[in-house]
Amino acid sequence: YKLGVMVETPRAALRAGEIAQHAAFLSFGTNDLTQMTYGLSRDDAGRFMNTYVRQGVFPEDPFHILDVDGVGELLHIGAERGRKTRKDLTLSICGEHGGNPESIDFCRRAGFDYVSCSPYRVPVARLAAGQAAIRARRLLTSTSGPAIPRRFARPSRMRKQENTQISVGDCSGLITSATVVIARTQNAHL
Repeated sequence: YKLGVMVETPRAALRAGEIAQHAAFLSFGTNDLTQMTYGLSRDDAGRFMNTYVRQGVFPEDPFHILDVDGVGELLHIGAERGRKTRKDLTLSICGEHGGNPESIDFCRRAGFDYVSCSPYRVPVARLAAGQAAIRARRLLTSTSGPAIPRRFARPSRMRKQENTQISVGDCSGLITSATVVIARTQNAHL
């Protein structure tokens, strides 16, 4: 058995290095992490978020598309601190963001190993993961393509991309979500 931890609070993301000492994987719960970062209940925000987006208060609904400047920064910090402590740490996100193409691309560039989402989002998530893998392969082999920004550079252990895979399950062991592997290493047992 492998022991993993759900990281669902900003403090847990900031303390990921200490948590990683005792865990084989960290799964960042983006629904709760977004709620706590914004100080908004997802249920309550549903009543006014569309208005806020239309009025330009928020560029997108952060409960549908990952806020890369806020929540994304917490994911980067958590990933960096966790892998600094434990090089073989498996990283993932779990939540509705896991089915969003932009969020999947963000996770791939940030070096995450997989995303988990609800079953109805699996077809889109699988397609997005495949497209992200193709774009990454083109960037790595291109001599004239745009450089990958340093903050999105993938760890060297993740450079070899294989095909995307899908398996069903979630962190609690119940079959209620789907996991889309966005990166595989030669040594991974996924």
